[in-house]
Amino acid sequence: MARASLLAAFWRQNRLVPVLLLALLLINIGLKVWRGRMVRPQINHLQQNLGRQQQELERMRQLGARQDSPEAVYRRGREDLSRFYAMIPAKSDLTGLIEELFNMAHRAGLEIDRIGYDPQKLEDQPLLAYSLMFSVNGNYEQLKSFVYDIETSPRLIILDEIALSGAGEGERPVSLNLRFTTYFQADTT
Repeated sequence: MARASLLAAFWRQNRLVPVLLLALLLINIGLKVWRGRMVRPQINHLQQNLGRQQQELERMRQLGARQDSPEAVYRRGREDLSRFYAMIPAKSDLTGLIEELFNMAHRAGLEIDRIGYDPQKLEDQPLLAYSLMFSVNGNYEQLKSFVYDIETSPRLIILDEIALSGAGEGERPVSLNLRFTTYFQADTT
């Protein structure tokens, strides 16, 4: 009873302090709930990311310790570039490429009427980029086989554009328009 009368007396004396204490208590509870539901998952996610990044950094440090000197890396890069340029055929091999394309088409049961090409000299590189354009007609199976042969060719070929047109129902022919780029050595003279 003494406690109840003490609280009643306190309430009569100063009503602002208990209201402020209650408001602060509710704000404190609200912030605790907000932190538990909103902030804590974000903190956990950030801590996990930090752990992964620290592991990656440690792995990179270990790899860096095993790295060669800059001179060795440069020398290896020059050797790789030399091997790459050695794989690029001479410009005179354009006829060989065209012959290969006709052979691929023949194996797929297709015929190429004509091939158009556009050579471009690459700036700062001893290479010519040839864009070749042509079209073939056949069923989907034949065209699929032909495109597969081009894609798996040992030559450096980049398919720039493939366009199909026609009905293609049953054995009806479909037209395939191809444009791709390949590279040849530029004349150094």
